[in-house]
Amino acid sequence: MGCVERRDDRPSASGHRGGARAERRPTRPTLRLRACLDTSFLIDVLDGDEGARAVMTDLDERAERHAVAPVTAAELWIGANLGSVQEYRRTEELLESLLWLEFGRGCARRAGRLQAELMESGSPLGFNDCVIAATALEHGQKLVTSDSDSSRCRTSGFGLTDPRQSALSPVVLASGVRRDSQAPRRR
Repeated sequence: MGCVERRDDRPSASGHRGGARAERRPTRPTLRLRACLDTSFLIDVLDGDEGARAVMTDLDERAERHAVAPVTAAELWIGANLGSVQEYRRTEELLESLLWLEFGRGCARRAGRLQAELMESGSPLGFNDCVIAATALEHGQKLVTSDSDSSRCRTSGFGLTDPRQSALSPVVLASGVRRDSQAPRRR
């Protein structure tokens, strides 16, 4: 990890001013926040799915910061609380490594609009999936998911692609279409 020298006149944590006694502090590589990870995808990661881990590696190599919607975290905590102590710890460790996106008025408005459009087209999403998708949209994130239900978002401005083909699509179907569940599966 690199370091930068602090050279301004503000006091450092140790009380010294910049200049002769510059403080060295660690720096981190610049990460772009571009990937909101969905519950289905994170369950696959926790379960050791090779496809999901390959996508995580790909995101890491692109220096993309991983984020999570609060609903996703809540869904993962349900599984963690129903599972073993080891599953609980792995979930806790994973969630600690992610940036949590805020859910505010804009996200709520967007979720309502998205679900209304999907209802009008005859293919609504489950409530949690809709809120997660809207949170990703509102924050300008790609939604990385393993849930084929997300393909319904195509009618509402989302595209759905394989992550290795395009890094620009707002919805990325991560490790293959495997299920159409609206609730997290139990590990």
